[in-house]
Formats: sequence, structure tokens, C-alpha cells
Amino acid sequence: MNKYIKFFGIVGVAIFLILSLPRVYSLQKIKKHVTSHTYQDGDIIFQSSNSRQCQAVKLATHSDISHCGMLFNKNGDWFVLEAVEPVQVIPLLDFVKRGEGWRYTIKRLKTDQKLSETQKRNMHTLGESLVGKHYDIYFGWTDDEIYCSELVWKLYYQAAGIELCKTKKLKDFDLTNPLVVEMMKERYGNHIPFDEAVVAPSDIFFSEQLELVESR
Repeated sequence: MNKYIKFFGIVGVAIFLILSLPRVYSLQKIKKHVTSHTYQDGDIIFQSSNSRQCQAVKLATHSDISHCGMLFNKNGDWFVLEAVEPVQVIPLLDFVKRGEGWRYTIKRLKTDQKLSETQKRNMHTLGESLVGKHYDIYFGWTDDEIYCSELVWKLYYQAAGIELCKTKKLKDFDLTNPLVVEMMKERYGNHIPFDEAVVAPSDIFFSEQLELVESR
């Protein structure tokens, strides 16, 4: 009996290693890439995930983009400022690992609109002041709480004077999918703010002012 237990134990470990090694190898490749690639402060990173809210966002916007954040460098390492609960700063690699399939896209202002050092400092200062702020599950446009694409949009607009895209109204999105209807009912009840100003991650992603840095 002990021989069989030992045998199947070894087989189990072998299977685990075979299945996990490609993922570990991929992670090492991504780690090497993000630590050696030349990014710029203010670059915007986009990703997709499968949380219930992200699924609703993708359905409402007809896009696979459901989350975004802003890159900045600190002591030679790259970090992402993002609005989750609460607003936080995390290492770029941790941000990438959290996305669906570890896929992500990074964009930045086109060359003719390159951020000045003053604009970068202003964005960094404003971003630091927002760390710890609660995530806005109601997607309101006030500064009391904030959601991911609102954070990026306001960093550019308030600190750098750049309007990445026009805001929309909640009613401009496709609100007909059952999951979207269900989540809106949970959050707003019978008082849905259809005229609330909103900016979705995909609105920023498709901004004509941005150009592709990389997509993996």
C-alpha cells in the first residue's frame, strides 16, 4: 500500500510540475520584459478580467477592455496607479498577473503631444493624493470616490490639461444585457442616473490622442 501511495504521490507531483512549468516560464518572460522595457511616466495600461463587474462593463461598452491604470517609475521600478478598492499603487508585474491570460496593452500620448516634466510631476502629485480613496461602484463623476477610467481621465485633465476623450452619459452605453440590468438594479434601485457623466476604459483606449506602445 505504501508503495502505491508513494508512486501516485510522485506521479501527482510530476503532473503538477508539467502543468505549472509553462506558466512559470511565461511569468519569467513577462517579468524580464516589463523590467527591461522602456516605458514613460503617464503611459496608460489596459487589461481585461472576468469579474462580474468587468463582464458587465464589457457588455455595456461592446469592448474587451474593462480596466486601466497609469504607469510611473519609482527608483527605477515601474508601478501602476489604479482605482480599485481602494485606489492603490502596485508593481507593474502584479498588475499584469491579475489580468485575464496576463494580457495587457500599453498606450501613450502621440509624439506631438508628449508630456512635459511639469505635467508628469503634477500628475504624480495628484495621483499620490488620491491613494486610499474609495472605489466608486456607482460610477459618479464627483471626486468623493473614483473608478479606474475616471482616475486616468482626471489625472490627464486636471493635472496636465489634456482631455483624452469626451465623456459620455450612462444612457449612451448598451444597458440591455441581463447582467448589466441586474447590476444596475442592485446598485441604483429604481433611480438610475442615466444622465451621469461617465468615461469607460474603452473610451480612453480608443482615444485618437493615444498611440500603441505594446500589446501582449
